[in-house]
Amino acid sequence: MSRRGGARPAPAPAVRQRQAEHGGRTVLMVYWPNGNAIIRARTNPQAHSMDQLFEFLGHHPVLFSALGAVLVLLIVNELTAAMLGDRRLSPLEAVRLINDQNALILDVRPHGDYKRGHILNGAQRAEPN
Repeated sequence: MSRRGGARPAPAPAVRQRQAEHGGRTVLMVYWPNGNAIIRARTNPQAHSMDQLFEFLGHHPVLFSALGAVLVLLIVNELTAAMLGDRRLSPLEAVRLINDQNALILDVRPHGDYKRGHILNGAQRAEPN
């Protein structure tokens, strides 16, 4: 079966491959029919990915610094909340407080957001000073 507009493509040359260990690396030797050889050293894939990580960090120090700053701020926020004894309410706990203990809800959103929607008979708008 021939292709449109031309003859069949030439078959790929027969290539011999051999792997060998050299200095802790796997070396792949590819021999072409004309006698030429290509030697490729294969390294540990994990070491290669670590090299890529360090290369990325070297090319993007500002991005890496921003990531570090965000992580530090998150850790400081969580530690501060734990040390001050702040308790976070789940939605179920908030509803239970509103229904059972007549909790006061203070809405501090801007006036336009408050006008668009708020909790009926319970939300109070705090006016800025």
